[in-house]
Amino acid sequence: MASSTRKFEATTIKARQDQEVLTKFEEHCSANAQQAARIGRSFGQQVRVQAHGREAFLFTLSKVRPQLPPNILSIGAKARQRIGIGDAEKVLVSDRVSNPNLSDDRAKSTGECVERLRNRPENHLVVIAPHGGDIEVYTDSQAERVADLLKVTCWRCRGYQVPSGAGASRRWHITSTDIHEASFPLLGKIINRGFVNAVSFHGFSRKDEDDSAADIVIGGGAGRPLKRLIREALKKALPSGFVVQLAPPGSPLEGKDAHNIVNRLTLKRNGVQLEQSRRVREQHWQEIADAVADVYRG
Repeated sequence: MASSTRKFEATTIKARQDQEVLTKFEEHCSANAQQAARIGRSFGQQVRVQAHGREAFLFTLSKVRPQLPPNILSIGAKARQRIGIGDAEKVLVSDRVSNPNLSDDRAKSTGECVERLRNRPENHLVVIAPHGGDIEVYTDSQAERVADLLKVTCWRCRGYQVPSGAGASRRWHITSTDIHEASFPLLGKIINRGFVNAVSFHGFSRKDEDDSAADIVIGGGAGRPLKRLIREALKKALPSGFVVQLAPPGSPLEGKDAHNIVNRLTLKRNGVQLEQSRRVREQHWQEIADAVADVYRG
């Protein structure tokens, strides 16, 4: 039986200009440390924020400050715009990130967020999709296919949208370097398994009018030889016209950060992150998954 949701009511205030994380990133907020602790949350963990009569959004607690009044939530202008509220609005802050009691069908119909885990004993590989469902479409299907082909562990987070609501990415996306296992209980079950390898499926927005833009960018903390093998397998699996490349050094899609969840799941930061355009996911998600499975099977 899932534990009951812990929550508190807060009033939003505008983040100060010197609070760079809050003003720069729309997924971050700040709360009083003691108040956050009362709902079992602390620095770097995720919470759900919901204004009265509106949809819920996920946030990362980038700062928990003792000096902040207990019932105050500090957020930047980008965050306020993201959730569609002004200053000094009442919101409900809760510890529940995903809804543990919903089936996938129910989550789809209600525009909810759910977490899924297929836990298998093999430690050679774990496959994940942190932004499944409607957040980055087909990525969870890819993760499941690879895991089923290779009989390995698979973790997914799925967020859905309803036609009249905000987009799933706006509501449920948490950056991979911010994902905290305390907020995702099923992820917490495998975070210390010490997998040899990990693969994470993602999506990104590609400007289709830019012919030089890649359809798949391969990043992560794994060494270049493994990523080259995956690149060659994907090139063979896809029709001509789809561009596959390794993430350039310093690229936002490089994925080498030690805090990236795909790297944290492995003993030696041996994660591979596949960023994919929407068109290649829609047209060839299965071929991509099969090509990745073939590399790890070998």
